[in-house]
Amino acid sequence: MGIESLHGGKIELLDGRSQHNNGWFVVRSTLSKGTIRNAVEWLVTPHPLPHFLHQPVVQVSQVGYHPKQQKIAVIELDARDTSAHPVKLIRVGENGNQETIIEKPARDWGKFLRYRALSTRFHPHPKGRHVQRKLRR
Repeated sequence: MGIESLHGGKIELLDGRSQHNNGWFVVRSTLSKGTIRNAVEWLVTPHPLPHFLHQPVVQVSQVGYHPKQQKIAVIELDARDTSAHPVKLIRVGENGNQETIIEKPARDWGKFLRYRALSTRFHPHPKGRHVQRKLRR
């Protein structure tokens, strides 16, 4: 991405990763004293990678589930990702061994923000510690 200052102060790029946990960089320009209108004008030119697809992200409850609550996970995909995405639930044993408990296709949930969303329901399932994974393409 390119950022060019067309009007206003010089552009500064700050590394905000040490200030915030979201990993953002900050771009800013200082304003001239007394500026009220049209203080800064930038030209932002994106340079997208033509075939880039955001990797799927599995979203699950961060606080856990009540034993009687349905276990539902949402998978966020790039909006342009039209491939089928089966998922599996893996039980993690006390010694770290992994055993696939459930393997099934995810259902199309719809669009959310800039993502295509899938959902998977794993209820009921055997007790224990589990990991949910999207199968590789």
